[in-house]
Amino acid sequence: MAESNLTTRLSQGVTVLLGAALLFQIQPVVGKLLLPWYGGAASVWATCIFYFQIMLLAGYTYAHFLSAALRARTQVLVHSGLIVFSLIILPITMNNAAPWLPDELPAIRILLSLTVSIGVPIFVLASTAPLIQSWSTVIAPTHSVYRLYSISNIGALVALASYPFLLEPNLSLRTQTIVWSLLYAGYAISTLLVGRDLWLSNDSIRNRNRDSDNTKQASPGSAALITLLSAGGVVALLSVTNLVTQNTSSIPFLWILPLSLYLLSYIICFAGENWYSRGIWSWFFFIALILSPILYFFGTYFEMTSVLACFMLVLFSACMICHGELHKLRPEAAELTRYYLLIAVGGALGGGSVSILAPLVFDSFWEFPIGLYVVYLVLGSITLLGIRKTRGIPGPQVDADSSSERMRFVRFTGVSIALVAGAVVFPAVFVYLDHHLARSDIFRTRNFYGALTVKELERNGTSERILVDGTTIHGIQKIGNENRSVPTGYYREGTGIDIAMAQAGSVGERRRIGIIGLGAGTISAYGRKGDEIRYYELNPSVVDVAHRYFSFIQQSEAEIDIVTGDARVSMQKELDNEERRQYDILVIDAFSSDSIPSHLLTREAFEVYWAHLKPAGTLAIHTSNNYFDLAPPISNLAKEFRKEAVLVSTSRRNDGSELRANWILIADSGKRFLRERIKGSKISPLIPNSNRLWTDDYCDLLGALK
Repeated sequence: MAESNLTTRLSQGVTVLLGAALLFQIQPVVGKLLLPWYGGAASVWATCIFYFQIMLLAGYTYAHFLSAALRARTQVLVHSGLIVFSLIILPITMNNAAPWLPDELPAIRILLSLTVSIGVPIFVLASTAPLIQSWSTVIAPTHSVYRLYSISNIGALVALASYPFLLEPNLSLRTQTIVWSLLYAGYAISTLLVGRDLWLSNDSIRNRNRDSDNTKQASPGSAALITLLSAGGVVALLSVTNLVTQNTSSIPFLWILPLSLYLLSYIICFAGENWYSRGIWSWFFFIALILSPILYFFGTYFEMTSVLACFMLVLFSACMICHGELHKLRPEAAELTRYYLLIAVGGALGGGSVSILAPLVFDSFWEFPIGLYVVYLVLGSITLLGIRKTRGIPGPQVDADSSSERMRFVRFTGVSIALVAGAVVFPAVFVYLDHHLARSDIFRTRNFYGALTVKELERNGTSERILVDGTTIHGIQKIGNENRSVPTGYYREGTGIDIAMAQAGSVGERRRIGIIGLGAGTISAYGRKGDEIRYYELNPSVVDVAHRYFSFIQQSEAEIDIVTGDARVSMQKELDNEERRQYDILVIDAFSSDSIPSHLLTREAFEVYWAHLKPAGTLAIHTSNNYFDLAPPISNLAKEFRKEAVLVSTSRRNDGSELRANWILIADSGKRFLRERIKGSKISPLIPNSNRLWTDDYCDLLGALK
């Protein structure tokens, strides 16, 4: 009997562990598969997490109504049929399910693609934790089911932590999907074994729940609080992830680190009764609130690892508060699936608020401070209610001369004043800093692809207009008739692009120039009469801003057209239509922002580039990046195509008027810039290394971190 009991508990633990591991490990896989279709946008990951929150809600709803409405054996039959059906679509693949939808609806396209490609197995996995715990209350009613929830989160955490360090560097994406599909088949067998145990128990959860009708149900206030706390944790997760990946890189490691801390907070809080202390974590959260405006407004001025560590402290403390309070609100076993359903509702609401609503409502990433502020208000309310409930606050019926009661009242009043002060000061700091730092802003907008700001300010006696994407400068134009058309910033005289343009064709010769990444349109200043320039720009808002607030395009002597959408997709369509552009120079200006679209740096991408370039053409890649050293993978790609590559480095001016600029120029060995020293810039040949070549199936951005 003891051996049978141990086997039963083991099968339940293995099932929830494997189910959670598979559910969370597939997230970075599908994220990487989707990124090339959307230009590497950081919001792709937030949309993916939102999708998984929706599927968790669907799975938890299914588990709740299955356990509440059907007898045990009927549940086994229904769920077993669903599992068998989900096995039919293996191995998983990613399909672009809605190419007919307009480019203005990328989030909807992602959600549809995920549903068509992996919807059924993800739905099954999402129902695992609440359903197996519900079955456990019948199979072994004396066991603590909440430990299974902690085990589930451990499985998710192990799966996530193993991805960037074990799976991504060693397995191709195709191999990852095959391995995942095989493990899913193992999970299906494990779930069926638990179903067999339930079948043999010859019981009915529906009858058990009816027998427990006298169990006290959660009040509407408690239900609302559970939903709000769950939403608060998800908003903290997604808003921090958005800020980190927007200005660092949309790579699996920086998706997984915040998500791992989010899960770790669940593991700690649900591991036991005393693992969460409101008093201790309130102090950590207070420190996080102090750090948050510094990170939000000035984060890019500090070293990457320090900023990342501070962001993770903010996230972890907020999640510990939310999930610790969720654990305190856990109900009896009869209310188990309803409790998890409320958590899933909150998760979906939080995910939708950040992924769908925030880009439509805000012109910046305001969901970050708003989410923290809501957590602060909830924590404050819970703290005051806790003091009132446990300590007793003197009222009309209490002896006012009682010193102990008076001290309790003083404590309640002092905490109330402190919380109210914080509730006023925290938003006031954000509003003040935003107003102060935005005095030079003349335009701000935000969409799925990020937040754009146009600034106008005075520097060194010259008025300048600056385009900022997130926190990265994407173009500078001097205001004044005599220098409005002069290229500046990364594109000024003496930089790599200047050298490449000068040698792309002799004076009077018609040149064809392709440019991936529009920015402010600064490179248009190099256009000569008769030249043809074609820009490929992912973000439609950038096109609008370049025309409305900058004049490089209008003042250029070249003929200019702009193709919207992902550059690689657009260029491949041109090849499919037998349209080879025959560029003299192709500029890849998509890496100055610290969010790297890695699908533009693969062997398959370079095949597209060289198909559009003339045999003697030049590929110019802008690599001025704060966090990534892209020279090694680019040099390996140059070698793969039997080209030579040089790094052209132009230093930042001492007066700060110009930016440091790094360009990599790739061409046949006969090009002059490969052999000659150019005045004003440092030119260094790039030597290929032994690292694995980047392809669509393999890319290690984590290894490229500086």
